[in-house]
Amino acid sequence: MNDDPIRVIPWTAQEEEILHKHIDESADKLHKRLPGRSREACRIHRDRLRRNEAEPFEPKIVELPVEEEEPEESIEDLKAHNAELLKSNRNLYRQFQRSKHKTADLVQAVYDACRDAYLLEPYRPIPQSKPRKERTDRREEVALQHWTDWHIGERTISYDIEVGKARIMHALQSIENLVEIGRADHPVNKGVVLFGGDMLTGVRIFPGQAYGIDATILGQLFPSINLMRSVIEWNLRLFDEVKLVSQRGNHTRMGEKGDWLVPESDNWDRVAVEVLRQYVFPNENRITWQMDDDFYERFTIGNYKAILVHGQQARAFGGNLPSYRIMKMVTAWASGVLEPFQDCYIGHFHQEMELTLPNGNKIYLTASPTTDDENATENCAAKSGPSQRLHFVDPVRGRITSRHQLYLDGVTSASDIRPAIKTADDFMMAA
Repeated sequence: MNDDPIRVIPWTAQEEEILHKHIDESADKLHKRLPGRSREACRIHRDRLRRNEAEPFEPKIVELPVEEEEPEESIEDLKAHNAELLKSNRNLYRQFQRSKHKTADLVQAVYDACRDAYLLEPYRPIPQSKPRKERTDRREEVALQHWTDWHIGERTISYDIEVGKARIMHALQSIENLVEIGRADHPVNKGVVLFGGDMLTGVRIFPGQAYGIDATILGQLFPSINLMRSVIEWNLRLFDEVKLVSQRGNHTRMGEKGDWLVPESDNWDRVAVEVLRQYVFPNENRITWQMDDDFYERFTIGNYKAILVHGQQARAFGGNLPSYRIMKMVTAWASGVLEPFQDCYIGHFHQEMELTLPNGNKIYLTASPTTDDENATENCAAKSGPSQRLHFVDPVRGRITSRHQLYLDGVTSASDIRPAIKTADDFMMAA
């Protein structure tokens, strides 16, 4: 008798799979043959078959096709493939750089054109205002002007480039009258100019805008620069010191909305102010310039602290003026998100409004000199008279002493204003 132990050869995975498939097929045949049996009864029978192996079964070994191994690439093939990848990568990088610098080249071309233009016409320093008698027993105040949303280049049934110039010049005359009235009571020797953005109107901000503009970008840019220059020169003639705070708007962005290749700092409002700073007033020591890449500008007038934003951060709900959203946003900023400030100056919505914060400080919304804007009327259901804003600030007490809204709806052409103040265009033509 052979005492050698019996060798038990286990089922292979392939054999077990074939066996289970056979048992399942047997259960399915039983289920079809006995329609009165339930699916659960067939499952019990199938388990019984697996335990007892009632039906004889001889597994059939099926040889599976063997996958042919791919031949290994040679070192030369790998080097050639790597060279192709490097070439494609260089081509893509060049395309990216061309797209990235396209806007930068355009901005530099504008800078060069402005520099060449003003090199032909040398800058003449603006003389200081004449000495005047002032009351020395009263505290000095500062004239704070909020200029915003001129939209030079927009064309409606009652607004175009010439009407925009006339209305801004009318506002300057109104400010001059109010300053002279104030000087009868207290000194006013300093001016603060806020350029709140959207001084140009752009060309492709919303669908159909091309049918509502008076000029393309270059046709909008230089009239805007000259009008902003007139505001600055007027301040230099009237005040001993001028502080200019600038913020960019959404209508003056370069490229379409959401174009990540164009940084937000590349903006036509920013270009206009940089042209004024670098080429028009490069040696004017009486001007203090303040602008950076943030969405807000925090400025101070003595102990008075405020911020300037354009306003597109507060998106409207359903096309309406988002007063609640503005209140919530500025309240959050004042709670410590931004540096401490008292008041906030906003444009963008073409509405004249004052909102009071929980701490008693104010949000000042300044309107636009434009009128009959169909896009604002249709999509925002809002319409306000053309105006700009003037405040007088006590820098010692750090508060506003008086607020003035400069209404411009009575100005429809240059003939509606007195020719007391000349624009930069007039000086260029006279030269």
